[in-house]
Amino acid sequence: MELFALVLAIATLASVAAAADPAVNSGGLTPDLAKWLSQRESPAKISAKIAQDVFPGMGFGLKAEEAVVANETLMEVPASALLSMKTASEGKLKGVVEELLRSNCSANSVLALHLLHERSLGESSAFHPYIESLPRTFDLPLAWSAEELEELNGTQLLPRVLQQKQAIRAEYEQVVLPVVTAPGQADLAAELDLDLKGFLWASCCVLSRAFVMQTEEGGKIPLLIPGVDLFNSGQPGARLDIDGARGVVRVVSDQEHAEGQQVYLDLGSEANFGYMLTQGFALVNNPQDFVELHVSADLEDPFADAKDKILRYLGVPRRETFVLRRQGKIPQDLFTTLRVHLMKPSEFDNFAALEGGKPLSLQSELRVFREVLLTCQKSLQAFATSVKEDDELLMKPGGLERRAAYAILYRRGEKLVYIEAMHAISEMWNNFLFSGDVFGN
Repeated sequence: MELFALVLAIATLASVAAAADPAVNSGGLTPDLAKWLSQRESPAKISAKIAQDVFPGMGFGLKAEEAVVANETLMEVPASALLSMKTASEGKLKGVVEELLRSNCSANSVLALHLLHERSLGESSAFHPYIESLPRTFDLPLAWSAEELEELNGTQLLPRVLQQKQAIRAEYEQVVLPVVTAPGQADLAAELDLDLKGFLWASCCVLSRAFVMQTEEGGKIPLLIPGVDLFNSGQPGARLDIDGARGVVRVVSDQEHAEGQQVYLDLGSEANFGYMLTQGFALVNNPQDFVELHVSADLEDPFADAKDKILRYLGVPRRETFVLRRQGKIPQDLFTTLRVHLMKPSEFDNFAALEGGKPLSLQSELRVFREVLLTCQKSLQAFATSVKEDDELLMKPGGLERRAAYAILYRRGEKLVYIEAMHAISEMWNNFLFSGDVFGN
């Protein structure tokens, strides 16, 4: 069985079991949610051609119940069903939201508090059917235990997840909680029964289900769109279309879908780094995967100022972080920066030879290539397993839990970036030796 099919199979054992167990709410189109959407003042419309199903590795999603043609409207949701910064600032939360915004609270945290408030209202909430349909647990690394996060050791994702956790906790403790429990808010504080666990749940809801919209002022705000957030993303399939004149959000097919085929909502290509942070899944051999390579100048280098001037002369912005992508895509500016950083004083007089991204000399280029190669090797050594060992784990008889499967799949992707970069370096070095041109121009 191919790795792709196997990962889909092994990663869904927990999610399929949860979907089959009525005591576990994994999030989906419940009868109450469908009824609520259809009974709006401007009713939502869900095409009879799509239906909910459980998909390997993704849990609930929507499929074509019958053939769908391109440019067909599959769902239409009125603005009155949306949860936004606007609805958060209406009613009892108005003063709290205004104070949070004055305190520079993030829009995500404001929307998370809005969710918690609506949940606390129970059946009296205008959004009750939607709140009840939301998952009770999430597979985002933000919600993983310390033991589960160990599978990400060596990755660049792990420190970002820990930073994400710390940032949410800090905003909760230092901004949200003081505002909600301030004098005069006793009734609201008691009503919300706010704690960190609940706030993390609401934050996971926003991270995984909110759509980020551009404002007229150039800012970005999150919106929760009941119904539309049931579509899985990560592949082309359908697009989000906002009709401001009619006040509706539509999902329109971008292509034909055969009967039984899952309909994805295309939100643009993204690396597994982003999918893991906001969705808790990773794609097999994602071409958008990347790692960051950090290049910093020697602070004790007596020629640091001279080298900065050379970089400015060459028109290369001074930066310390470069992105390596799949298929050995190495930025040309990385080579120019390293050529300058690794220059010896005896080579300064010849710095103009570097114009146009050209190599300086055989010795200089060898130093640069070795630096990139050794950095990639060192990064690979930080992992406890190899790509081969990861593949064996993913194909382990009996399967893996979803979180473990996607953690292994994610770290495998980072390793492939380093390995492909090393292969590219070897090829570029051979090209340089035979033609004198690193990038084959």
